Amino acid sequence: MPSISHVMGTWVLNSGKSWHYPPMHTFVKLTEDQSISRVQDQMKEFNKTNLPDYLVDTYSFQFQPFQEIHFTPLEGDIAVAVRPTYLYILVIIAIMILAIACVNYINLSLSRLIQRLREIGMRRILGAQNRQILFQILTESVLYLAIALVLAIGLVNFFLPTFNHLVDKQLVLWDSQNVVLGLGIIGMVVLIAALVSLFPALALFRFHVGGILKSEYTKVSRRFSGFSFKNSFVIFQFTVAIGLIVATMIVQYQLSFIRTKDLGLQPDQTMVIPIRDEAVQQNFEAVKNTLSSISGVVSVSALSNFPWEDGFYGFLLPSKVKAKTLKLTSQRYLWMKIS
Repeated sequence: MPSISHVMGTWVLNSGKSWHYPPMHTFVKLTEDQSISRVQDQMKEFNKTNLPDYLVDTYSFQFQPFQEIHFTPLEGDIAVAVRPTYLYILVIIAIMILAIACVNYINLSLSRLIQRLREIGMRRILGAQNRQILFQILTESVLYLAIALVLAIGLVNFFLPTFNHLVDKQLVLWDSQNVVLGLGIIGMVVLIAALVSLFPALALFRFHVGGILKSEYTKVSRRFSGFSFKNSFVIFQFTVAIGLIVATMIVQYQLSFIRTKDLGLQPDQTMVIPIRDEAVQQNFEAVKNTLSSISGVVSVSALSNFPWEDGFYGFLLPSKVKAKTLKLTSQRYLWMKIS
């Protein structure tokens, strides 16, 4: 509790403040045999004891597991939370790009198999079974993917510092805690290798070995070229690629709009200062006059919440409660325009 004064100001701990505002973070460690649902039930009695009657049925305390702080936003967060929706969108985009690459590899594999029909047919004549041919195709796919993985890791390490500077983050590809990531990458390589090997193998096993080695080779090749899987993959590949290009253009236009839209003010000439001193909040006019007398200050104002934020000051009072019941000092930020 003493640290809250450094975050929000000493005024939040002064006498006369209510239990329901301002919001402050309280960290509670439960015993191993205690459940959060029981604590929530007990808080109902706590509300009846400490909250005004008109807020007992409308106000509740929010409980958040410590491990969810990074992903679950709450009012008055100390640090900005990351919305999982954005991460899901990025994961979906990554999966789409990976799917395009896999489809492209499958199409190339199908095209190469047309040239290898006589070789594979001869192997089957000499006694090779389907599982042995499938293992050969799978081994080749794993080798190609392993080479691609090494090149990809090298490119990531090379461009990661530039990317961190761009997004103002400190991302690290490998550390002692990324063992799961390494195992996941290896497992993904094996899974993708199995998938990209399955379709060429299924296409190959549809043809009779005799037709591959005899004069029907040209007919088989034509039939193989028109294989429905291949056509479906090409359509899927171009559909996803066009969709990603259109989505990228839309995002680019939106970001350009945000950067160029006239906001009605000059951000470089505007200064916002949190007010954490109750004396300043209660004597804002005097502070305003003092700041306005400074050379270079064009205008001074104050606000309780930013227009893009949710806050308590949008709280609707019950009709039976008079406005004077909630007499709040709403000036929380100074807004100064500088010449």
